[in-house]
Amino acid sequence: MFRIQSECKGDDAKLQSWLKKIPRENLKVMDNTVVCVKHFAPQFVITHDSATRQDGTVLTVRRQVRNANAVNHKFAYLFY
Repeated sequence: MFRIQSECKGDDAKLQSWLKKIPRENLKVMDNTVVCVKHFAPQFVITHDSATRQDGTVLTVRRQVRNANAVNHKFAYLFY
C-alpha cells in the first residue's frame, strides 16, 4: 500500500495524475488514503533490495517500495 499524501507530497501535478487514474468521483484524499500495490505495473514496484557485505556475501531483503517514476494505472477492471 502506498499513501497518496506521502507519495505525492509537494507535487500537485503528480497528485492530479494519480487522482485522474482512480475511478472514483469526489475522492477526498486524507493522510490515510492509500493505493494498493496491485494497481501498479511490476516494473514500478521494487520487491527486493540487495546489498553486498564486506565479506562478499549478499544480503537480500523483501520490500515493497514504489519506483520514483511510478504512476498507478491498473483500474480498468474496477466498477464503481
